[in-house]
Amino acid sequence: MLFGFFWTLRSDWADLPAQLWGNPAFRWALWFFIATLASVFWSDNRSEAWRLFALKIPLLAWPLALAGVETPYRFRISVLLDVFVLGLSLSCLSLLGMALYQSLVLGAQEAFFYHNLMRWPLLPGHYFSLYLVFGAGWTLHRLLRDFNTASGGVLVLRTAALALFVLVLSLTAVRIAALGLVAALLFALSDALPKIPLRNWGIALSGLGVFGLLMLSPETRRRATETWDEWKSFNRLETEKQTNARVYLWKHGWSVLNERPWLGHGLGDADDRLQEQLKQETALFWDGSGHYRLSDRRLNYHNTFLQTAAQMGWLGLVILVFLFATLLHSRAGFASRLLGLVCLISFSTESMLERQAGVFFFGFMFALLAVEAERTKRKAPTAAPRQTTPLFDGRSETL
Repeated sequence: MLFGFFWTLRSDWADLPAQLWGNPAFRWALWFFIATLASVFWSDNRSEAWRLFALKIPLLAWPLALAGVETPYRFRISVLLDVFVLGLSLSCLSLLGMALYQSLVLGAQEAFFYHNLMRWPLLPGHYFSLYLVFGAGWTLHRLLRDFNTASGGVLVLRTAALALFVLVLSLTAVRIAALGLVAALLFALSDALPKIPLRNWGIALSGLGVFGLLMLSPETRRRATETWDEWKSFNRLETEKQTNARVYLWKHGWSVLNERPWLGHGLGDADDRLQEQLKQETALFWDGSGHYRLSDRRLNYHNTFLQTAAQMGWLGLVILVFLFATLLHSRAGFASRLLGLVCLISFSTESMLERQAGVFFFGFMFALLAVEAERTKRKAPTAAPRQTTPLFDGRSETL
């Protein structure tokens, strides 16, 4: 319905093909989608290939929807991102409320930690943590940018939202999210550096102190210990406590890629081929409760870039890299670069585009922060001023 709503805003359809093709961000999204579709046809497992293809439709649907909006309309990106932060805050409060109920009524103290806290069935911890890291970076950016102009109530709400995001990240204890959070907050601080008066720097830097909440969570301390153990045995075998499974997945995934480097194994066969490769691995791994072999579980590559290369070859990987380059050079400025940064970090340890939660988030945000920014570069045709809705920038002059 949203897709149809955006397209009903058009009054001139003759200019649509030129408008779409003239948007470089949309072109890269289109090329990625074409490469995804092509990889279906050299997959032996067609049913799985079509399932994954349908899953990835938002990667084109959102860019197509926004690229096709008529030029005079401009989305107020900062307002939409603030709405995203509001929704994320309500989601966090809901999760904490359910955990509090479990703790007080059922005596389940573990309800506040790790996977037990992540109760949304379609939103696993790594994906929700990606949302939180992006939301934290954007909230700090808005807090610092508007520090001298926003009302006290708005500043308090943004500070509370930032602290809430960090608290939930500390409880979920997703390790790559901790790195992403530090990077996002430092990026927001560095962006605001020339704009923050010296007297406000103490307040800005004290915001980083909330990161100490991470180590107050027992789950975070346990995960930190596991990380240290993994680092010590990064590329060697330990029979009693082998936890660095991703290193072995990447090693075997690289072997799978080298079998068909240019076109990949196809969307439906890449994971099947990895499972065959994992049968050669005899190492035992520790998951906190017992030992297992990698071949005992249905695993993907746990790296979006390696996953894409195994499915679509080097060609698909190059297109994905250009999608990120488009984000980093988008006219949307801080928000698009923040998205590129946090996705680059999160994509390095998870195959984020294999679930709806990752595909929908990346597809929508890419459309909003890259495709929309390129669309508004086009010169608007001379026309009478249009009445706009609150979701749009009310200006109707040449953009």
